[in-house]
Amino acid sequence: MIVCWSRHSGESVEESESVHVIHCTACGFKHLVPIPETERLHELYTHHYHGRDISPAVRKIEEDWEWLKLTYHDRFDLFEQLLPSGRRRLLDIGSGFGAFLLCGAERGWEVLGVEPSLPASEYARSRGLNVVQGFYDGKMAERLGTFDVVHLDHVLEHIPNPIQFLEWIRSSLTPGGLLFLTVPNDFNPFQKTLAETCGYRPWWVIPKHHINYFDFDTLPALLERHGFEVVAKETSFPMELFLLMGINYVDEPRLGRECHERRKRLEITLYRSGRNEVRRNLLRSFAQNGLGRDVVVYARKT
Repeated sequence: MIVCWSRHSGESVEESESVHVIHCTACGFKHLVPIPETERLHELYTHHYHGRDISPAVRKIEEDWEWLKLTYHDRFDLFEQLLPSGRRRLLDIGSGFGAFLLCGAERGWEVLGVEPSLPASEYARSRGLNVVQGFYDGKMAERLGTFDVVHLDHVLEHIPNPIQFLEWIRSSLTPGGLLFLTVPNDFNPFQKTLAETCGYRPWWVIPKHHINYFDFDTLPALLERHGFEVVAKETSFPMELFLLMGINYVDEPRLGRECHERRKRLEITLYRSGRNEVRRNLLRSFAQNGLGRDVVVYARKT
């Protein structure tokens, strides 16, 4: 079924909560229609996204800290390979509680965060981090100046107009600067197999929070149409493997944390054994085949 809304039109690939996910011919990727109003999103992400009590989120970061540091330092390793030694200024859009910024500061980078959530930004500042509370846009981009790296970790799926957002990011990057993006790898082959063969509902469609749905084809194509050259693709461990092996964390959320702990154990053990490159090559091989829970892209401003 073809669905049209405003200037957007395309085949409906899923319907949920009275909205459609279409593969939009105008945008080149899948997204909701109708697109939520900006005012509602601002209210959600400023006051409600993390809930009133941030302690569970902070506790999870603490529990995951060894694995998070491993993941984050991998990113900085590649940034430092791709940039000259004197270029170490980074902007983290959607910086959350500041975990990524802490890793950058430890390595001697000049780091700045932008975070819409009031409680998350306040917590990050309480740890001595430089974080601006608010929503990144063209005016903020002009005010903050330019950076050698712009980092977006699970942000672009929430943005009403990703194309405009990428234009602002280009203006925030120095010539030859790097954009790091990670977004969920949605409608991937493992998810489709689970839905088509095992009767799973499309649990990855979350209209309340996720507006856009990308994969390893549509995200790089979007970047290359808007002034970026993709220089590396990676992914995170394909959590859907646990579902394919019969561990149903979709209907039993407590199992999700157990699966996450097993994924962490695999990756940390390889790292501790001195085989981090084996770990990274494993994840890259998943990415080459369009698999993995996330699409991870490093792109250079052209």
